[in-house]
Amino acid sequence: MTRPTPQQQTRITLRFVALASSLVLAGGVLAWLLLLVSPADARTVGTERIRLPVAFHFSTACLIGVSIALHAAWSSVRVERQLRFRHSLRMAAALAILFIGVQTFGLAQFVASLPRGPYYSSTGAESFVFVFAVLHALHVGVAALCLAWVIVSASANRYDHEYCWGVTICSFFWHVLGIVWLAILATFAISTSSAAT
Repeated sequence: MTRPTPQQQTRITLRFVALASSLVLAGGVLAWLLLLVSPADARTVGTERIRLPVAFHFSTACLIGVSIALHAAWSSVRVERQLRFRHSLRMAAALAILFIGVQTFGLAQFVASLPRGPYYSSTGAESFVFVFAVLHALHVGVAALCLAWVIVSASANRYDHEYCWGVTICSFFWHVLGIVWLAILATFAISTSSAAT
């Protein structure tokens, strides 16, 4: 494999920045559109028992889809199926954009439904889930940048059966994000069910 020229490196870097910005922008626009079309009563649930927004269930499915698509991309590049590899990367990028948008929308709904007051600001499962969901969102941002880098590198034909380290790391990063998100949801479910009894 030959090393890219400085001009090629500049083009690759610009593509990376453009793709990463597009991923974040598309997710933000999707979240904004979802907030616009959601009814006002869905945005403010009130002070009754807190439930996870339905958007979290959908975003969980998207996150699992990203993980599956990246695993398919990794499996494909290892056996030199470049078309399937690129198709899987495009699918992962689309699902990642959908995940970011729906997750942002879900977080906005979740924050609107949190009870207000000094007692609730530091106690309860809601605070735990909110803090860890925001931390998870920051890691998703890094994972989206990683995915953007892999897509840009794949468009420059950098991956084959001998060199697919970037695809491997990106795939495992998204797998770990999925596991952590499921652990956050499980903790919330356990803590709210025990608080209800």
